[in-house]
Amino acid sequence: MVNFNWGKQTLSLPRSASFIETQMKDYILNGDKEFRRKMRKAIESVEESEPNSAALKSELTKILEKVLNEPLKPILERDTDSWKIFSRKRDKSPNEANLSFIEDKKVGDITSGKVIGRLRGTDVSFIRGGKTKLPDFDFDDFFSAYGKEPQIAFELLFREHARYNDRFNYSHQPARSGLKGHVEAKFPAFDYGDLEKVKADFILETTGQEAGYRPSNTKINIAKEVIDYSFNIPESVLQKLEIESAKDDYVIEAKINEDGQFESVGDKIPISEDTNDEINIFTVPAAVDSLDRTDEMRDEDIIQIGDKYYTYQFTPQGESDKQAYLEFEGDGAGTIEGFFKDKAVENIIMRILRPFLVVPDEVYSFKVIGNIRTKKKTAPTYREFATESAEDLRVMDVKTGKEGKPLTQSMIDEQSKRAFSHKTEKDEDGNPVFISEEEYAKLPKEEKENYKSEIRFYEVGEGGVQRTKDSAEFGEEKVTSETVRAADLEDAFKQAYVELTFEATKHGEYNLSGSRSRQNRSMVTYTNKLKKNVRKLKRMIGV
Repeated sequence: MVNFNWGKQTLSLPRSASFIETQMKDYILNGDKEFRRKMRKAIESVEESEPNSAALKSELTKILEKVLNEPLKPILERDTDSWKIFSRKRDKSPNEANLSFIEDKKVGDITSGKVIGRLRGTDVSFIRGGKTKLPDFDFDDFFSAYGKEPQIAFELLFREHARYNDRFNYSHQPARSGLKGHVEAKFPAFDYGDLEKVKADFILETTGQEAGYRPSNTKINIAKEVIDYSFNIPESVLQKLEIESAKDDYVIEAKINEDGQFESVGDKIPISEDTNDEINIFTVPAAVDSLDRTDEMRDEDIIQIGDKYYTYQFTPQGESDKQAYLEFEGDGAGTIEGFFKDKAVENIIMRILRPFLVVPDEVYSFKVIGNIRTKKKTAPTYREFATESAEDLRVMDVKTGKEGKPLTQSMIDEQSKRAFSHKTEKDEDGNPVFISEEEYAKLPKEEKENYKSEIRFYEVGEGGVQRTKDSAEFGEEKVTSETVRAADLEDAFKQAYVELTFEATKHGEYNLSGSRSRQNRSMVTYTNKLKKNVRKLKRMIGV
């Protein structure tokens, strides 16, 4: 026996089984919100006790099974109009085929696509002008019943720089990893087989027809997005980067090239422990600490021994083999799992994927591929680029392709002010609405999609136009990986960026075709209500 709250009273099962059974039957018929509230409170009243919670679910499941195993026919007969159409032919004689079909059906069968299709007696085509005209699929409702926790795979390796023992690379290495990026996540996570079934039911419910299914396996990249996020590198990871380095110590001779810059030449020269050798463990540190090193030499990691310059790789005593995988502690904020749990992140991802999720007659699943970056740079705007290159730029006659007059600064300024036009909006005189590069840069990403570029740059070579670049491609912000000093790793990852690529797999689509002339519209409405209530009742109990 298990006691539980039911509204303002306390009930127990199995003693109150008959009462709860009546309540469930009434809910299937009318979908009373008060019942849902009481059921939720009943489950909450025992959830702190695992044995009581399990016992309540077991007893409720038994009652539900009994209710769903009741004959469906008496419930259908309650809606007289829809039952008349279903049970009679046009000449008013009994429809023996339909009556025979429904005779052995149970209440639980109301969720069966074939049963619903037969009850409605119609196959309505929703094809208009070669396009499917169906309402959006309710993915949120599907996910509430079938959704799973995100499946996340993550791999990021801090690697000591090839030359500098206090700096680290972390960029993704496809050749060494089974992942396409630092992270691969199945998000949102669900079994696409479940989605196929639910969408088939949805189409049947909406159109009255069992649509044919054409499987496929097509992968497409649908979008990219960059999201700011603060990661917490555990102290244990940083400590692994402090153990002794196993790399060779060496120098490479460097010379000053024609541009006045240092350039490495020749092979590695080992740093000897023999003091008789010119390049040894004493001369190299002395050269590194020399007061004669210029700022340029320090910036380029150049030393001078005798009359020669060298780049150097020297691991001082006590330094370490600096390589460690980034492993987070827990799954909260500042971790990869925490990133995908973040509500703002989830909203951005779902905004991008939702247009595919609500398509009623196509089935997609998704993989989110992410790379962590720590450096952001902004490309030159058109104004900056054109001002710098004005001497080499000409106005191009698009119609003829011929070179025109040189660009002036005033022309560049005017082009920059009218770099974008709204795709649909017009001013009061019916002219396009223009905005400047600066105004465009301040717009949210979704707003930018409403504008088109008014500038096109042509790079012309011997074979004609080599490439083009529109105004939207100037001034773009890009994020990249970088080499980070050991002392800066923690801070760099606290101000990181996650560059996401969204990969969709199209598993198949439904073919909607054909129609029947007669539709039991009242049965459509009635069975929709019954099926919806049965499904909600199952979810309440956790069946």
